[in-house]
Amino acid sequence: MSKEADISIPERIELNQLENAWPFYHRNELALGKIDSPLAIATLWTQRQGLEKILGKEEYSAIGQCFSARGVSLILRELLANPNIRTLVTWGRDSTGTGEQIKTFFETGINADYTLPGFEPIMIHEEIPMGEISLLRKNVRHLDLRGSVEAHDYKTAAEIIKNIPHNSQPWRNYGMRYPLTITKSRKNPGEIIGYQTRGTTVEETWLDILDTILRFGKVKEIPGEDSKLDIPGLTAIVTGDEDYTKMSNPNIFKYIPDFENGVKKYVDQFTSPEHIEEIAYHYGEELFAHDTRKGKINQIRYIIKKLSSNIHSGRAFASSWNVGRHMEAPEGPCLVDVQFSTVQDEASKYKLVLMSHFKTHDMFSAWPSNVFGLRELQKLVLRELRTPFNEKNLSLDLGPLTTVSGSAHIYGGQIENAQKTLQEFPLSENRNYDLSGRLNQDPRGNYTFRLEGNKVIIDHYNHNTGEIMETEEFSSRAKAEKWMAEKRTSDPLHTIYVGRELANIFTYRELRDKGINVEYHQDRGIVFPKD
Repeated sequence: MSKEADISIPERIELNQLENAWPFYHRNELALGKIDSPLAIATLWTQRQGLEKILGKEEYSAIGQCFSARGVSLILRELLANPNIRTLVTWGRDSTGTGEQIKTFFETGINADYTLPGFEPIMIHEEIPMGEISLLRKNVRHLDLRGSVEAHDYKTAAEIIKNIPHNSQPWRNYGMRYPLTITKSRKNPGEIIGYQTRGTTVEETWLDILDTILRFGKVKEIPGEDSKLDIPGLTAIVTGDEDYTKMSNPNIFKYIPDFENGVKKYVDQFTSPEHIEEIAYHYGEELFAHDTRKGKINQIRYIIKKLSSNIHSGRAFASSWNVGRHMEAPEGPCLVDVQFSTVQDEASKYKLVLMSHFKTHDMFSAWPSNVFGLRELQKLVLRELRTPFNEKNLSLDLGPLTTVSGSAHIYGGQIENAQKTLQEFPLSENRNYDLSGRLNQDPRGNYTFRLEGNKVIIDHYNHNTGEIMETEEFSSRAKAEKWMAEKRTSDPLHTIYVGRELANIFTYRELRDKGINVEYHQDRGIVFPKD
């Protein structure tokens, strides 16, 4: 890993230079007004466009949303760069606690280690000097409207904002821009597209995702936005039955602010058709009350109906992407669709599996909540399907949950927290294993190796029934390796094990042919008898 900064040293910005330079971050995602206006507005998760339509551009310097703790530090940077701003208003739906974090900053300040009191380990960017933090809190007033104005009430919020008394004098005659350090991953060679991660729990799978992106993600630089490490076409599979009420180790998510409280609210919203006026979209509404020319459609009810009448239906599918509303909208759903299906396991028991597709996906901050929301949706459908399945004398249990992310990424400002997560919770120590010796049962079967004459005999077993599915004999190691490489293993550790056993048994044959007294035992290797 390496650390780079957008500028090498702090830069002083004269007031007459601001017009063409400010804001410095996420410029394309902000509504820009008058550069010397003393007012800036953060609408948190509420769409900013509603205020834009009511307020005149001369009434504000910028309006933007704030979704994460990283965004809080970026707001502070912009305030330091533009000393014309004397008042910061926060208002809107505070889905991730960023409004409360901003309030805490202005009321309490920060700790000596740059953490935000009550939100540890969330940190304000350390490149900003403590002296500047103090000056900012002294000279910029914070007005919090979250508790007094409903998050969807644009009209009332605009009326209050229009009547805020202002100090129209800059609090100093220059602005300051400080280096923004971004940790970048080393560029490991790897596939261009198509990585797979998996785990028994959400936590284990998430650690695998972070490890994969940090190892193989490619840096994407987008003008006016935070850079990101990105992998196209990342598949993540959760095989266990964990949900948000019984997390195996919620502390793993410690670098996501207020995760446990936030995920409960998120899951409730994910499975509710309620329309929330002030946000651009939410998945519950798109899935349970999808807006069409024919009215609202409950797509989840449709899925339950289809699988109730035809357990193998290929139409148990729901889309959260509404072309008419989302194609040209400033914001659209990252989750594009969900598809349910039933599959039989090796014991012929039916499992309800869920596959979902995301067009773009924040894998650090958003993926865990997304998956817990999807898991709740999967359990909801399972409960509704059990009765029709029972009527057919069939059982149905929870199956794996899969996400496929077209653009799976970690933002530059999150890389350090992703690294800390893996340092404190190493993937290797948080893996769940089926078998002793830190091994998993390969669903593609087991293998035994023996030597008959000069031929190496390999038996391929069904691990559930013990049935031999195929037996092959080989005179050369190269042919045996080629045969094994034809998709006969799926678990990396099992593949390594098979390779080691092939090496051992062919080496044993070679030593035996040279007259050396040795023995071969599978799992033990080559054994030299004691004299």
